[in-house]
Amino acid sequence: MRFLKHGTAGVCFLLGALTSGAVPGLALTLDEARQNGVTIAIFHEPPVSSLDDQGKPAGTYWDLNAAVLKELGVTKITPVMTEWSSLIPNLLAKRSDLVLNMYILPKRCEQVAFSEPVWKGSETFVVLKGNPKGLHSYEDAASKGATLALLAGSAEADFAKRAGVPDERLLLLQDPPALLQALVTGRADALALPVNSSIDLAGKSNGEAEIVSDFTMNPEWLPYSATVFRKDDAELRQAFNEKLKSFIGSTDFMTIMKPMGYGEENLPGAKTAAEKCQP
Repeated sequence: MRFLKHGTAGVCFLLGALTSGAVPGLALTLDEARQNGVTIAIFHEPPVSSLDDQGKPAGTYWDLNAAVLKELGVTKITPVMTEWSSLIPNLLAKRSDLVLNMYILPKRCEQVAFSEPVWKGSETFVVLKGNPKGLHSYEDAASKGATLALLAGSAEADFAKRAGVPDERLLLLQDPPALLQALVTGRADALALPVNSSIDLAGKSNGEAEIVSDFTMNPEWLPYSATVFRKDDAELRQAFNEKLKSFIGSTDFMTIMKPMGYGEENLPGAKTAAEKCQP
């Protein structure tokens, strides 16, 4: 399989509100996806999902999903830029057909269906230089009175609540630049994102911020990322999963993942979406 040769040919670019290829009230089948294409909700979180200087979708998540969809014969792929907190609501409202990879969480599984896990994630904080509050975990944030800047509806907000950070110390915002702004202006003591996104964001702080390199996290919360589907679109999801079996861990897959700094230690192994959906 030649997963990397998806390029941009046949991909349509459309940003903003639109109607997906799905017919209201009916499941989106693989044949319909091949014939009419699909819309994918994307979000601004470099290096995994963003727009490039020409306004075209870019990032690891986009490359991964475009590669798998092309192998399925789906060549018309339309991105829909979406705020993080609206990704699942817009999917359910059929404003998009898929969502680029999100962490599998039980509360999300109540609303949507996930592909099998694509990779095992890792988390960290971004803090001001010197880490003035000594924050090395979500538990530290809870016990040291820290305010965390987090994406609304994110897994990180869920992790913080599990660790005991009260709602009044969770500053929920819509995109990573807003998180960084909250940190450098003193509205938050730390922000939390996956490691690759944290590194990218800290690099845009003009030297004011840094990642917490020795961050620790409850191993039971270890996040796994997957593509998001509507529950009714089982045929499309199952076909997607079949392609994933031969793709995950392949040379093409590892090449796509390389910009994130991920290696074999981030492969999902035998972990299943059903397992991660359990409370």
